Amino acid sequence: MFLNRAVGVGSLAVVSVALLLLPARSASAQRGVTTPTANRNAVANVQPRRALPKTPTAELTIPEQATGEILVKFNDNVRARMQAGVLNAQGAIDVAPARVIMNRFQLTAAPLFPHWTNERLARLEAKATAASGKAQPDLAGMIAFTAPWANLQAAARALNELDSVEWVSFRQDMRPMAGVLRRCCFPADGHCEMFPLADCIALQGSPGGVGSDCTLECGPGACCLIQENDCIVTFDEEACINSGAIGGLYQGWDPGMDPCADADVNCDDVQCGQVPDECFSSHIGPACNNEECCQLVCTFKPNCCDELFSWDDECASLANLHCTTPDPPDGPDRCASPDNGDCYQVHFTSGCVDETCCNLVCNLDPLCCDVFSFWDGLCVFQAQSLCGEPPAIGATPLKTASQG
Repeated sequence: MFLNRAVGVGSLAVVSVALLLLPARSASAQRGVTTPTANRNAVANVQPRRALPKTPTAELTIPEQATGEILVKFNDNVRARMQAGVLNAQGAIDVAPARVIMNRFQLTAAPLFPHWTNERLARLEAKATAASGKAQPDLAGMIAFTAPWANLQAAARALNELDSVEWVSFRQDMRPMAGVLRRCCFPADGHCEMFPLADCIALQGSPGGVGSDCTLECGPGACCLIQENDCIVTFDEEACINSGAIGGLYQGWDPGMDPCADADVNCDDVQCGQVPDECFSSHIGPACNNEECCQLVCTFKPNCCDELFSWDDECASLANLHCTTPDPPDGPDRCASPDNGDCYQVHFTSGCVDETCCNLVCNLDPLCCDVFSFWDGLCVFQAQSLCGEPPAIGATPLKTASQG
């Protein structure tokens, strides 16, 4: 049976050459330019920020885990801002060429940090500058562009060519099934096949097939309803998972078969939200008390919700690494996951693997541990400043597909 479970992604990626997931900083950006944020000049002897080379345009190709969004960091002196849904610049360099590209490729745009105001980001930058003595990137100048699949690569390459842009990357879906076979609809002749996401896009198919001319051909999937301990058949995988719609656990799809009658689908194992034990520490028995977090973890590791197993240390580690609920102080601890990324390297998740270093950085810079954020270059700089040189053992091994 092909499993194709969907999970909400609560972390983002920026700048990681080592992981081959993100672009480097731009060589076209002026080296030594500090972001003209208020209060930065109050810090004496601030080391200028140095930009790294951006990814060559020809190497910007759609990854298998692409979501349809393009992440763009504008040069610090541009001070790109989203104002009432319109891309503008507060600095000396105009962003009109970027707006032309938006019109040409039918792009929409939003701040990369939608939950943080520009003023709050500026205060964070000033605080980090004062603590580290190093100029910080213009965080509000990071913009997420959404593009139609057919325009995704061309739009990313066009943005990458702009002198006002420091780097360009594709947002990626780090769900465990993102790089494997999934339903792909071909509206031209109305048939459905199984392809990896990137291949489906390259072949001009429609990922998932929902809402297209071959929805029925692609077939429905089994959706386990957690509270009712029941199974329903649905064509819409996202609706199954979305608590505002069905709010279940998607169990996959096989052609020509009643999904809920499939022997591999066992909704009795799903007990998320029905047990008293919290999600962020191990306990005897499966599942945990937060439904959303439990569903997410059990998508990565189904045994965490299997009545024959327990919520072990790995389940708790995944919860601390990926969950975004409940709110503090009862929520996840990004510093408490041994599966997290290295403190000295940019990675998809917030927090890092060294608990002591992680807490030092996040006490100074809470954004580095914010559940909707990621461990970016600013967090790495803080780790280098506060925690000393990285250990000789090198980077944290990429132990699981779910690791940031």
